Amino acid sequence: MTKQAGAKIVTKKAEKSEKLEKHAGKKAAAKEAHEDGAAGKPKKASGAKKAGKHGAAAPLPVTPELRRHMISEMAYYRAESRGFSGGSAHDDWVAAEAVIDRMFSDTLE
Repeated sequence: MTKQAGAKIVTKKAEKSEKLEKHAGKKAAAKEAHEDGAAGKPKKASGAKKAGKHGAAAPLPVTPELRRHMISEMAYYRAESRGFSGGSAHDDWVAAEAVIDRMFSDTLE
């Protein structure tokens, strides 16, 4: 293949790539316009909770099952951190329970 033929191939590939990018840009713009309601249809409510004061989502309530699971995991990791020797499962549970309850005191049901 000559240098000239190689240059033509590279040029054609670049042109094709530019066309694809333009097409993708137009497609994305059309999709965005459609999602923004430019077609005259109102947007449907997503059902998501509104963001809080600093843009964070409102906290979800902690169910008793989730609370128990979190306490169980924290108690396990406490025991693991000391090599499962010394201490007691009850003490680990009570300490983990106190930490979890402090973390979620305003969201517990």
